[in-house]
Amino acid sequence: MTAHYRTTATDLANAISGRPPQDVRVVKTTFTNSGFSPLYVVLVGGEYYEVYGFTKRALENGFTPAELELEVYDPEAEEQDDDDYDWRAEHTAMMRRSGAFGR
Repeated sequence: MTAHYRTTATDLANAISGRPPQDVRVVKTTFTNSGFSPLYVVLVGGEYYEVYGFTKRALENGFTPAELELEVYDPEAEEQDDDDYDWRAEHTAMMRRSGAFGR
């Protein structure tokens, strides 16, 4: 029943804004322990974008990725960043600062 009201509200918002709704497909959802909404990878017009809930709703309401100044999502770049991060050195430094390794 709630979904019906959400759809009606979305339809009203689209009618008022004058923007036609666009097809936004969620292909990946990442949940974190932060207070932010989940991070979504969405498919819009043949391109992938990484967005939070507010931006996803703006896309669903007809805003274009260009209007929202979104950059195309590149999963290869994300993997590259993870590979470059030396988590062992960071963890060791943190343990030394806390006194867990002794001096």
